[in-house]
Amino acid sequence: MIQVKDVRVKFHSAQESFNQKEEQRKLLQGKLYESHGAICLQFRDDEMNEEIVTHIEVKNNNEVVVRRTGIITSEMRFKKDETHKSSHKTGFGCVRFEMATKELDIDADIESVDIHIVYDLISAGGLVSTNYVDIVAK
Repeated sequence: MIQVKDVRVKFHSAQESFNQKEEQRKLLQGKLYESHGAICLQFRDDEMNEEIVTHIEVKNNNEVVVRRTGIITSEMRFKKDETHKSSHKTGFGCVRFEMATKELDIDADIESVDIHIVYDLISAGGLVSTNYVDIVAK
């Protein structure tokens, strides 16, 4: 039987592009549990009047997989010093990106999650933005 813990999720993201920085901070409710050897965190958020469900898997404390479903559906994979391809399905079609993970710090167990990610978003071989993500769930 899977043990599920209710947690408060502090989410902070920032995106730097063309010398401009956009930030967002959210405090959300989520669920923390272990499944198939991974620590999992799931939370819901309203964006543009649409509900988005984010599911995060921490694998081997050195890889993070983020799946989002809702107005935009995507799967992003982060592993330090690696680049992974990602598709973002939108109402306007599918957009493909590469994400080059520059920093990845993880402290995750069944009691809490603390994730810090810095990555470059690349499209058609060019840098789109540098992104910073911090997620803390307790």
